[in-house]
Amino acid sequence: MSGSERALAAMLCSEAVLSLTYARGLEWMRHGAIAAAFGAESYFCLPCHSWQKGGVENMNGLRRRYLPKGVSFPSEEMHHEWLRGVDAERDGCPRRLLGCRTPAEVARESRNRSV
Repeated sequence: MSGSERALAAMLCSEAVLSLTYARGLEWMRHGAIAAAFGAESYFCLPCHSWQKGGVENMNGLRRRYLPKGVSFPSEEMHHEWLRGVDAERDGCPRRLLGCRTPAEVARESRNRSV
């Protein structure tokens, strides 16, 4: 397993993953193995169509509110800890798309249905 595959698996190990959308790049050439490990579908954005990964771009923009470009983390461990904190805070915000429920509530409901 490559470094990017291990990083993705570590990041998503406790999440319910239905699909994975990748930017185009050689680092994802084993996307089938990654998707199989999660029991998910793989999708790729078309070249120069960044809007096809809107959720990713939107979350990156939300993260930038907390950490402007050019600011770096003193350690890789702090980087992951910080992202988990930001994501937890964002997952606690209600979304109109989810009927004013939070992503955390929707994920919890999804896990309860699958048990």
